[in-house]
Amino acid sequence: MEKLQLEYFCTIAEAGSITKAAQSLNISQSSLSQTISKLERQLQVKLLERVPRGIRLTKEGRLFLTYAADALIRERNIRQQLLDSGNEPSGEIILKVNALSSTVVRLFIEFKKQYPNVEAKFLQGSPDDLNELDRPDLTITGAPIDSSHDDSALLITEKIMAALSPEHPLAKKDSISLSALAKERFIIFGSPERTSHLIHYCAISGFTPNIWMRCRNTNMIFSMVENHLGVSVVPNTWEENMHQKVVLVPIVNPPCEREVRVVWTKKQYLSKATRLFRDYIIENFSAMLERDM
Repeated sequence: MEKLQLEYFCTIAEAGSITKAAQSLNISQSSLSQTISKLERQLQVKLLERVPRGIRLTKEGRLFLTYAADALIRERNIRQQLLDSGNEPSGEIILKVNALSSTVVRLFIEFKKQYPNVEAKFLQGSPDDLNELDRPDLTITGAPIDSSHDDSALLITEKIMAALSPEHPLAKKDSISLSALAKERFIIFGSPERTSHLIHYCAISGFTPNIWMRCRNTNMIFSMVENHLGVSVVPNTWEENMHQKVVLVPIVNPPCEREVRVVWTKKQYLSKATRLFRDYIIENFSAMLERDM
């Protein structure tokens, strides 16, 4: 079994199509199909089956995908450890950024001035959006973490604010209770993993939020709030980036907060560059955020 076969198989699994995978790999479809057919003969199982809109993995294919991705990641880690034996940090850091992305990017730009041989790959989205090989070295997130699986360090604690149209009856209040929004339609940013704090605080306040829409565009959220289509709850750090006429009102009962953390997997090898950047983020995050605001 060859590394190339594993890479080709993982690319097909991600693309969901032989045609798209071949285009991504810049090889012919026939060459790609022959490589996978050879792999299936070696394993004596069928890994892929054709469907009207492409291909899907068989039961054996899904099992093999986990093995293939793990093998390629182990190979990448070994290669990185060999690079780390040198004096100058180098290699690629995979960063999954689900909070305060502009601040993280600016931090990396400053970091790269000190370590020019270090590159970064930035990922966004929920776990379902990412392929098997895109396992981040570091994640910057406001979502709860699994402390049995991950280690983390606190970067900042954000205040969660109610985002209201200027004409909303609560917009002129100095602060509100979250329960005052119980009958509102919520327009929420991101996937369920990013909004678990909202569900938690609403449960404390005795209601389940009516989540009318999930959206990944902050300008769209604020535009819909401005035009009375619903309300939202957002971190106070978003205030400086608002272009619409939206009022942010503090929520004081219960006090609503979100911890933004840098997270890394306990059992995953962290390269020298990753460890240096992790420490750089922890040391400089608050100061960079203040500059951005």
